Amino acid sequence: MKKQFFLLFLLEIILGLVASGAIIPVQGTSEWTVTIYGAVSKPATLNITQIMALPSSTIYAELYCYGAYVAGGNWTGVNLRFILEFVELDQNAMSLDFSATDGYNRAILLSEAMQENVIIAYELNGDPLPETLRLVLPGANGEFWVSMINQIAVSTNSVAYTYSGSGVNLQTVIPQSPIPQSSLKVAPTPTPTFSLAPTSTPEPIPSQEPTLLPESQSEELFPTFIVIAFVFIEAVVSLGLLFYFKKRKH
Repeated sequence: MKKQFFLLFLLEIILGLVASGAIIPVQGTSEWTVTIYGAVSKPATLNITQIMALPSSTIYAELYCYGAYVAGGNWTGVNLRFILEFVELDQNAMSLDFSATDGYNRAILLSEAMQENVIIAYELNGDPLPETLRLVLPGANGEFWVSMINQIAVSTNSVAYTYSGSGVNLQTVIPQSPIPQSSLKVAPTPTPTFSLAPTSTPEPIPSQEPTLLPESQSEELFPTFIVIAFVFIEAVVSLGLLFYFKKRKH
């Protein structure tokens, strides 16, 4: 009897913690995959766990969309060139087409993708990206910073950049505010299924990092009154079961 009561009480505590957000269920980000295919010798599919286990790079960059500031700071991820070298590009490869889970896609020249400050990011200022993965192209217009990437197609065709707005191209840095010099920090980490030597580069510049607004307190998993009601209901159910088992025993 005491054992049953203890198990019910323990279950009540756990459910209360889950409801309050102290324990957050895994949301399946480990199932996120990115497939690299097309004009390559070794097509590959990597999940988010494998990507985060690769040697990481941190760069400072600011994201603008047609002149409007969106976000900025230290982006951490995997150097795109690192991944492309692993899949062994065809000698005639000229461009990459990035596709997102929502169907959005943009293509860039291979020469742009091979720059050392172009990364597939999974963190901004040390926090996981809500979009899981984002292409970081310092100096490019925001439409090319494809988020929620799940496919990278390597093509032997070139691409022509066309814009409906300000005409910013990949080589143009938005002059709305001074942007610190991009820098790269390579932090070797265990490699899952393949290994390529990371390129040693200068330390990142931490100064002039923009302050991101904190998330609103209203974005909690559940409002406080719901948590209290949930715990109260669990307590009532536990007491009911306790009396039931006690009566049944007699």
